Amino acid sequence: MEENLYLEVSDMPIIRASIQAIPHIGGPLDVLLFSKAQKIKEARFLKFIEELKSDLLMVKKESINKSYLESEDFLSLAERIFKEIINDASEQKRNYLKNMLKNSSLLSFSEYDKDTLSKILSQVSCLHIQVLSYSVKKENNFSIFGLKKESNLSLPIIRSSVEYLVSLGLISKESEVSDASGKMNPQGGLPREDLVDVDVELEITYKVEDLGKQLMEFIEN
Repeated sequence: MEENLYLEVSDMPIIRASIQAIPHIGGPLDVLLFSKAQKIKEARFLKFIEELKSDLLMVKKESINKSYLESEDFLSLAERIFKEIINDASEQKRNYLKNMLKNSSLLSFSEYDKDTLSKILSQVSCLHIQVLSYSVKKENNFSIFGLKKESNLSLPIIRSSVEYLVSLGLISKESEVSDASGKMNPQGGLPREDLVDVDVELEITYKVEDLGKQLMEFIEN
């Protein structure tokens, strides 16, 4: 017999008592989970709906892809976005999700692209999007150091964000590693041992892939 993993209503008092017994944070956590959580999620969703309504009032009816709105692809996209809306505490991220839902009926991306981009958006933070936005403005031949000069982000944050965006296929490395004098290192561009790691890293240049450009187009106003 399979173990029943679902909580029964009768279990709730025991669960709440267990949570309340947690030192220091038990009481506030109990109130948040069982009193405030639903109200917070409802408020997020209602604000999202009102903002979406306001945006779409500015869109001409002829611009809407009606056949897409009647498709299962749109239903899947909407359900995915609604789930993220109520669970994401970032107002900026919810704004990106709103733009994605709105633009899904306007832009001429394929259903596959829309699905792919919506899944990617669920995997990135606003920080990643900020770094990608700077990258799109540069488009090609930008470096981590170049992004640092145009933002208030630290090098470690930019570095980790760029590496993650590369792993998602949104941007890619464009050049080999260079030394401090700007000349290419021998043996396939590998860094020399006498070079400082940060100096070597700053010489790597990147470019934005089409997927990265599409994502920004999909989530911008």
